[in-house]
Amino acid sequence: MGEENTFTCSICGLSSNQMGPCPACGSEIQNPNSNIMGADSNQSIVLDYGINFSPKVVRLENILYGLDYAPEN
Repeated sequence: MGEENTFTCSICGLSSNQMGPCPACGSEIQNPNSNIMGADSNQSIVLDYGINFSPKVVRLENILYGLDYAPEN
């Protein structure tokens, strides 16, 4: 028996014996021997991490709560 080729999805890591759409996540499974990275693949990627890059908190209005704010009947 010949050796069977297995391909791995670069997005979710699922192994498959055929190229094409990944059955798990739907992304395209590429041949690992092909060069999918361009000439600019050595450029660094800057990711914004840390408290300085967290979303800004929107101040919420006070909610009136308690017996003093109960409707009178």
